[in-house]
Amino acid sequence: MIKLLERGKIDDKKWNGCVHFGFNGLPYGYTWYLDVVGEQWKGLVFGDYEAVFPLVYNKKWGFSYLYQPLFTQQLGIFSLDPLPAKIIDQFYNTIPQEYRLIEIQVTPHNWKERSDFETTMRPNFLLDLNKPYEETRASYSSNLKRNLKQAEKASNRIVNQVKVEEFADFYRKHTAPKIAGYNKKTYFMMMRLIYNCQHYNIGFLNGVRNDKGELQAAGFFITNQKYIINLAPATSNNGRKNGAMAMLIDYIVRSNENQARTLDFEGSSIESIAKFYKNFGAEEKKFLQLRKNKLPWILKLLK
Repeated sequence: MIKLLERGKIDDKKWNGCVHFGFNGLPYGYTWYLDVVGEQWKGLVFGDYEAVFPLVYNKKWGFSYLYQPLFTQQLGIFSLDPLPAKIIDQFYNTIPQEYRLIEIQVTPHNWKERSDFETTMRPNFLLDLNKPYEETRASYSSNLKRNLKQAEKASNRIVNQVKVEEFADFYRKHTAPKIAGYNKKTYFMMMRLIYNCQHYNIGFLNGVRNDKGELQAAGFFITNQKYIINLAPATSNNGRKNGAMAMLIDYIVRSNENQARTLDFEGSSIESIAKFYKNFGAEEKKFLQLRKNKLPWILKLLK
């Protein structure tokens, strides 16, 4: 049986246990993570938390809608074991009808085609780290190897400690202008998210500085037992010219060699970014973007 629970009725320990130990678990699904990134959310729960589905919602023009919060590439159904099609259907059938617009991104696991959703496949890029660094580096493109040499010539150096406020300012200046929906509220939300991830020991900040100590590139990464996720990368204009981000990602690969983990680049539909990730030998995988629009026709035109 699947129940719809208000946030205050959710058992955090059981929910987070499902996300943590689930075969398709991702850090985005933890209750405390959703509390930071989501305006409001409820949860669909199967049985005694053997499977969970967060529903992040808001209201506009008097209508409630489901949306994908920033810094959560994929949500959807997280479960301890793969679910049969019948249970997957029950989850989606249990989404309340009050949500007249649904625009969400879900893990490809625990999904089956449905005629009531528009479905778009989105690219993600994954790099297996469970091998020696030199073996991974052998798959680097010649262009990437040139960028790494360029970064070394520029006297760049890796730093393992970047202050949260410095990173948030750097990200706001160099990455945020390209992100739809980023605003002052997002700036403070990002800092809360980083502090929370660090508190729960699933997040770290690394950066690249030049010989003057100026930040050239930086990234906030979140982790679980399976993935290191490139959640929030940022590069200055100068860093882009001197290969700083290539140096940072190469450092992550090198320092996590022979681990049974995957570096999740989080993908991109922007060709130049996708090419940059592929230069590391990353394999393209797909996740799903789902859309359902039952707004009145006049609002559909506005939307």
